[in-house]
Amino acid sequence: MPPGDRMVAAMKKAAKMTNPSTNNTDVVYGVVQKIKPLTVLIDNRLELTEEFLVLSPFCYSTSFSLSIPSHAHNVNVGAISVGGHTHKVDDKETTSGGSFTSTPSASCEKAGSHKITVTLWDDLKVGDKLVMLRISQGQGYMILYRDRLSIKATVD
Repeated sequence: MPPGDRMVAAMKKAAKMTNPSTNNTDVVYGVVQKIKPLTVLIDNRLELTEEFLVLSPFCYSTSFSLSIPSHAHNVNVGAISVGGHTHKVDDKETTSGGSFTSTPSASCEKAGSHKITVTLWDDLKVGDKLVMLRISQGQGYMILYRDRLSIKATVD
């Protein structure tokens, strides 16, 4: 073996000793192929099954609920005043029309309570695009998150 090759081999060996490959992680991208059993395709060639996947909380449906107690609505508008005015009919002006003041108001009976449910994301679906970490030399893959967030709110 030429001296240059021995030096390169020694450098590679030293690099492996200081940074073992089991400590390395890589970001990889995948697409959900099946849900039951969960199967993810990465690099358009490698299908991963559940035993190789570590699922983060972003893989499961997450939602929360808010309750708005019963309440009432009131609308008050200040007084509306119109001073003396005139009217025009066929380009002829009338005499002064006088003035008036009106104070409108409105109210609503007591409204019932409401429950609002907000869903931040659903369970994984076929076609979801995933961002994952390859760990332990490819012996495991952790799903970090997916490319879509479908926030929905429903009122009960």
